[in-house]
Amino acid sequence: MIQAASRLFLSALLCGLAYAKLSIESPSNDTRLTTTNFYWTDLTTVASRASQFSTEGPRLDAVAASAALEGMLKVNSASGDQWAQMGAHWVGAGQVEKAKYCYLRAAQLAPNSIETVLSVASFYRNTGQIQRALPNWGRVLSSTAQQDANIFRFFDAFALNFDEISANGGLPRQARAISSYLENRVLVGDLGNAQKAWASMDTLSPQDASAQVYVGFLEQRGLKSEAAAAWLRQLGSKEPGYGKANFLLNGDFEKDLSPGLFGWRIAAQKGVRARRDGGAPHSGRSSLRIDFDGQKDIEYRGLSQTVALEAGTYRLEAMVRAQDISGSEGVGLKASET
Repeated sequence: MIQAASRLFLSALLCGLAYAKLSIESPSNDTRLTTTNFYWTDLTTVASRASQFSTEGPRLDAVAASAALEGMLKVNSASGDQWAQMGAHWVGAGQVEKAKYCYLRAAQLAPNSIETVLSVASFYRNTGQIQRALPNWGRVLSSTAQQDANIFRFFDAFALNFDEISANGGLPRQARAISSYLENRVLVGDLGNAQKAWASMDTLSPQDASAQVYVGFLEQRGLKSEAAAAWLRQLGSKEPGYGKANFLLNGDFEKDLSPGLFGWRIAAQKGVRARRDGGAPHSGRSSLRIDFDGQKDIEYRGLSQTVALEAGTYRLEAMVRAQDISGSEGVGLKASET
């Protein structure tokens, strides 16, 4: 009897607790949120209901949303996210000054939170204060690449050029962020801002991949001299003498073959195999080896490099070693103008 009574009491208690939870979190009670209800309900549920109140129904719902969010702040006043949510509510209610206070408080509490900084930037963007939004976007760009595309779209939405963005802190003085912006400008065909972004990186050592994207973009626009100058700047001390006494990149094949615009290109061709080789070096440890399968005479044009030259007189020379070559002609080099 005692065990049966205990089980009956436990069942009744569980049912009571289940009813209490359902009563607290049911939609019928959500329209009359109070501080008491808030303490018993989880924060996620209250936040969801508060958001619903602020966007649906009569004015009374906005009052309920405000009460709910204020209750959340009482419980978790050190949360930057909670202050940002309160700020979003006040923006929706047209209370810009109250919203500003909330967002600034959020930034104080969570200065290193990307989500918080983005929410502050969004507040300034939505209230037309773009110059104040820019340094917040700049902070995000300096910390992560995940928001690059979104932020660059904002730049375009407000027709901001590189000078405006940089002057107001929208782009950090950082190779990664500016390279990303540069590649984005190339993607949308924005020559003017791409040129400015490239010029701003004169001391930042951009990655070869970004430089190659930019150089290719210039070459497509017919700006071959500018493309050559950009690539020459990118090479810097990596290729001593390049652009002065020597105009071929990696002419001795001592470095790995680069598929870049101004590097060596090796096109596949049936009956021919071309590769970098260490068996017969001339100036160092490597050379280029080309093997023919001997099935038929082949005019091989698979190895090439584009060179941008000013008007003048130049000499093309190479050290060539042939072995077991048969046919009507030997090995030679050819320069063509494009």
